[in-house]
Amino acid sequence: MIDPSNAAMTNLMDIHKKIWDDCLLDAAGISEARLARISESGEVAGRLTTEAAGQLGLSSSVKVINGGHDQYCAAIGTGAIEAGQLFLSAGTAWVLIGVLDKPIFNPNTYIAIGRHIIKGLWGALVSVPTGGVAMEWFKENFGIKLVSGNQDAKVLDESLKDIDKKALGLMERARNVYFYPYFTGSGYPNYNTDVKAALIGLGLEHDRYDMALAVMEGIAFEINHAIEEFREKGCKLDNLRMIGGGSKSTLWTDIIANVTGIPVIRLKHTEAACAGAAIIAGVGCGIFNDYTDGCSHIIREETIVAVDDSKREFYKAKYGKYKQGIKAIEEFFNLTNILR
Repeated sequence: MIDPSNAAMTNLMDIHKKIWDDCLLDAAGISEARLARISESGEVAGRLTTEAAGQLGLSSSVKVINGGHDQYCAAIGTGAIEAGQLFLSAGTAWVLIGVLDKPIFNPNTYIAIGRHIIKGLWGALVSVPTGGVAMEWFKENFGIKLVSGNQDAKVLDESLKDIDKKALGLMERARNVYFYPYFTGSGYPNYNTDVKAALIGLGLEHDRYDMALAVMEGIAFEINHAIEEFREKGCKLDNLRMIGGGSKSTLWTDIIANVTGIPVIRLKHTEAACAGAAIIAGVGCGIFNDYTDGCSHIIREETIVAVDDSKREFYKAKYGKYKQGIKAIEEFFNLTNILR
């Protein structure tokens, strides 16, 4: 058994009818008999076997429930269950899912369209592969300080929290500092494996904290590409529900709110995918009336980061220049490759 949110990821499912697509199966040389049956999330798949129940120390009456794709489970676990909501998982890679009441397609930007776990809703998935990694890279290479004492000088790691505090308030000074997180090439929407990461605009007045701020802004700008497209397709974006390491940063969440123009909701729990799977199981077993009921019992919002009008205008202007820089970087690396 497989659910529609996972089946869509195979690129073999007719996402409108939620059945395996004969044309795609023929093209891939795969028969439907080799694939799992597509069933709705929350459907009872069966009950634990006697052997499994014995190993787990549970009753064989325990139901096994069809689940969902991890990111869509996380969307449920953050409460992104209505059209117009956004969910951002800010981990090693940053993954953004927009919840829609209709699918949006773009053959140029390759947004991954799928079925939301809740019937009648759709999801649009975009990722920034080096989102959190970019900040870890910065910390490992620049976030250190030398401390001299009676003994030999010691190198102490500077925490991300410390870097946050030092970078706070540098927005104006770092106005012309830009970071492009293309360590593995650029992704959505300008897919180009030839370009590399770039940090530009540094002056003698800048230090590593201006660089740290630019890294955070660059990731936020990359996420905003997708949000812009969602808006262009007529999607109403009410809020951005955020989990993961990046959500722990007060500065970074503030930047995201003002770059996107959408209030950011930070959640108390971190294991959103597990919480979402539990809610799916609860709905499937009848413990919860529906997903709204399940979310109300499980999810606890921590903080709402509001949009600041003045910062919003600042980042609108900086984002416009950031997009101009993408073209310049692509031209530079294209020329570099030609001259090799």
